[in-house]
Amino acid sequence: MPADPEAVTRWFLAGARLSALLAVMPVPGFGRLGLAARVWFGLILGLAVLPLVPAVPAPANLPGFVVALAREVFLGLTMGWLLGFGLGVYRQAASLVGFQAGYTLIQTIDQSGEVVNPLEQLYALAAGAVILATNAHHQAVIALAQWLRLIPPGADPLGEPSPIRLAQVLTGVVGLALRLALPVVGGLLVVDLALGILVRTAPQLNLLGVGFPLKVGLGLALIAVSAPLVFGQVPAVLNGIIEAADYFWRGPS
Repeated sequence: MPADPEAVTRWFLAGARLSALLAVMPVPGFGRLGLAARVWFGLILGLAVLPLVPAVPAPANLPGFVVALAREVFLGLTMGWLLGFGLGVYRQAASLVGFQAGYTLIQTIDQSGEVVNPLEQLYALAAGAVILATNAHHQAVIALAQWLRLIPPGADPLGEPSPIRLAQVLTGVVGLALRLALPVVGGLLVVDLALGILVRTAPQLNLLGVGFPLKVGLGLALIAVSAPLVFGQVPAVLNGIIEAADYFWRGPS
């Protein structure tokens, strides 16, 4: 039985959008896959969700198909960048914690200029493990299918994304990173305040020799204590990212 040309075209457009999304979205553990593997995964995922996508008339000629393909790639890249920025909220929180705890002190003597923060990998892997353990990745696939139903392959977007909405989404992501890092950063700020008072009362004290090991050890203790609270919010964070992406395209409902 020959394949329907319109169905094949819709599948290719949907796969192009999802492949572009996966190409730029930094999912924990997914970055080890090459670009070709991501493209194939996007095409397979597009084939899986194709029955749920409304049928839109396919482009009638080659120029129309090229324009539609470019639009789908642009939509995928934009959404992938937005979701990647949201999924990087734990990396941002880890950067704040690592800087405050002194884990980035190596940058003062490292001449390579490369930022080294082991907490970023730890937070990203822990968040990815929680996503898999809570089956939140299923919800992400459902959200992608709903996105394809909202803006079918080959159709024009409902509206142009507003820079104001983009600024609101990015502000919300940064605020969320600050809230996730607050338990550890707040405790370390109290330690800094106590060390400052101690130095004023005992100037002969070697602040670097005493304060640095204290902050590193206390930072690890605060990370361990706050881990259930911080990583227990991963499903809620993922829901917020999906809602923010929907708000970015559709605006307030």
